[in-house]
Amino acid sequence: MVAGGFLVLGLYLGVYHKGAARAIAPLGDLYLDLLRMCILPYLLAVVTVSLGRLLRSQHAGGQLRRLVIVFAGGVLLASAAGTAAGVALGPGRNLPPSALAALGSLVKQAAQSGELDVSLSAPKVVVESPPLLRSIADTVPSNIFRALSDGAVIQVLIFALIFGVALALVPQRNSIIMTRALEAVYGAFQKIINWVNYLLPFALCAMIADHAAHSTGPGPFEAMAVFLVGFIALAAAWLVGCSLVVCWRSRQPYIASIMALKEPLLLAVATRSSLNCVPASVDALHQKLHFERKSVELVAPLAVTLCRYGPLLYYSFATVFAAQLYGVALDAHNLVMIVLTSALAGIASIGTTGVLGLTLMALPFGALGLPIEAPLALFIAIDPLLDATRTLCIVYGNCAATTVVGRVAARHEEVVDAEALAT
Repeated sequence: MVAGGFLVLGLYLGVYHKGAARAIAPLGDLYLDLLRMCILPYLLAVVTVSLGRLLRSQHAGGQLRRLVIVFAGGVLLASAAGTAAGVALGPGRNLPPSALAALGSLVKQAAQSGELDVSLSAPKVVVESPPLLRSIADTVPSNIFRALSDGAVIQVLIFALIFGVALALVPQRNSIIMTRALEAVYGAFQKIINWVNYLLPFALCAMIADHAAHSTGPGPFEAMAVFLVGFIALAAAWLVGCSLVVCWRSRQPYIASIMALKEPLLLAVATRSSLNCVPASVDALHQKLHFERKSVELVAPLAVTLCRYGPLLYYSFATVFAAQLYGVALDAHNLVMIVLTSALAGIASIGTTGVLGLTLMALPFGALGLPIEAPLALFIAIDPLLDATRTLCIVYGNCAATTVVGRVAARHEEVVDAEALAT
């Protein structure tokens, strides 16, 4: 309730008092900087310790198998859902001349500003992706401290996975000191994050006010109205599905299961960074929905990294839209290519937001021989609204995936966990 009031206040300031909105914007930046300061060390410690614990447990094989199935299935499901929604809704089919003129005007404005130099009638351009082995090599950090300094999330995660496996293979009597040290690091950063979250209502107000103050106006949204409505409907259906999965797996009443995840969902909308929502998601899933901590601490960070549901939905839906706009026939082969290449682009979107993330649509566009440059102008124009929607789909989708992989802790396990923390 309090956070909702601050959101409304931020929207009011951004629309009617733009000077005040810009004045308080640094408060949102301060909150994000404090959160980013903790995220990578937190991920490094929690993934290493959780994976080590999992591999030492008796049920490691079954849980890892379930994790792979859920992750792969969720990625393909999201990509297929976006493709199917694009085909069914037809956001780029049979547009009236007024809508086509408005879309052409957006592209022309982008070209005049120097951002683009092609039009919707430009020749098709096949976009080449980097070699597979080069892409794989780039995910391995040559220096973990440099990766931490540069904010290279995927490299830090790769190091944590390798280190966690190695730590699990070392005799426990030799690794216990390192395990406890990493647990202390994780606990310390969890404390810092809890302190930082006292700023959350004020930071939400500042960030929403700043977003509203820099809005580009209704023009781009009117021109892309059919695409906007279609994607928002798709995202809403995805979020409803995720809420039903969380309700089913947590065995909580429907509204209670939604309210339990209120903090990470608000963070997703305000910060537009799924990574910043990981600590709040872990806390909500364990403390409020009572899932096993060791499972949640492992699955939630991995899910945010690998299962980019929002971009997956967006890339596949946008590719179908562009194909319809250019009059490209979508047969079964093309639809399969959209699903697979959108899945790869979605996985590659870790650490990207806004316009940088949109450039990854070059992969599914290139697979169909579609030019990316002209449609990119259209997507850039409406991105301030849909960026938050994509992040919300990532966070809620990964909470749902985590509940499918994990299980609700038994009552005696909760008591033991509480006694261990008290000790």
